Amino acid sequence: MNQDTRIAVVELGVLRETIREILREELEKHGSPNSTDKVSYNNDDRLSISQVAEYLGVSNKTVSNYRRDRKIPEPEYNLSGKPRWTVAQLQEANNARKAKQKFPVS
Repeated sequence: MNQDTRIAVVELGVLRETIREILREELEKHGSPNSTDKVSYNNDDRLSISQVAEYLGVSNKTVSNYRRDRKIPEPEYNLSGKPRWTVAQLQEANNARKAKQKFPVS
């Protein structure tokens, strides 16, 4: 066998436990992320579709449906042609939706 050629044999169980140990150490160093923490945005931040979905607590497909049904305002587009919404636009649309629910127009 050539000296430059090395073969490593690792049992899957040992490898899995090693990865778990590394992850535990990293979590202890940096603290575990809390999934209930919500990212805060400024009113003039421009959000992508996935960020809007996270902000509204819905899926990306639901954001597309909201756009189609005009439940959220038309986005502005960045230089690469991707849609971007401001937090102020989303808050305004959310407030309007809540007002319509509270005071329905007959």
